[in-house]
Amino acid sequence: MIFKLQFDTVLTVMTSIYQLVFIVPENKSKEVEKVESTIEKMGGKVDKKDTWGKKTFAYLVNKQPSGHYFDWTMSVDTSKLKELKDLLNLNNDVLRYLLLKTN
Repeated sequence: MIFKLQFDTVLTVMTSIYQLVFIVPENKSKEVEKVESTIEKMGGKVDKKDTWGKKTFAYLVNKQPSGHYFDWTMSVDTSKLKELKDLLNLNNDVLRYLLLKTN
């Protein structure tokens, strides 16, 4: 008698909710769309967008005296998180960013 074992493997994508706060120069408003498209290309989704507006820095950041602050809540696959951080680091038009995992 021959037994055939069949295993159904289910691959689940571990998505977590993150808060992304980032700053772009005041004349680079289209960079916001590029950040959103980067998140969507990685299979993520921006759930909530909040704009804090233009703020003046206490010191120059990348030779910029001020920038526009954005606060987003998003869902991203945890395996793509390092790639997202690398892309944000390489993007010269994102002055600073902070990425936090929320519950």
